Amino acid sequence: MCRPSLLVVETVSAPLSLLPAPLARLNARRGALEWFVFNEGLCQAVTMAGFTVEQTSRVLRDTAGPAVARTELPSMVRARHALGILGRSLALRASPVAGP
Repeated sequence: MCRPSLLVVETVSAPLSLLPAPLARLNARRGALEWFVFNEGLCQAVTMAGFTVEQTSRVLRDTAGPAVARTELPSMVRARHALGILGRSLALRASPVAGP
């Protein structure tokens, strides 16, 4: 399904990025937009899923897309984006590991 490569852009956690181990946490809070949040350990998760990571980006800062007006975001969400707690993503390109 992922030939010739897999492209992933996934949210990464600023607090988890302070820890040296590859980690993920369940983001089971009300209003959360994703189920799991990773640190740079996203690469290890993709590798464990059977892919070879070929390239990664630096951590990207993002904001709400054009469909969400800034005035519609609660002030706490805007503050979290401004502080870098929300709105951080990592992009990577991987290829499937060849079968036996």
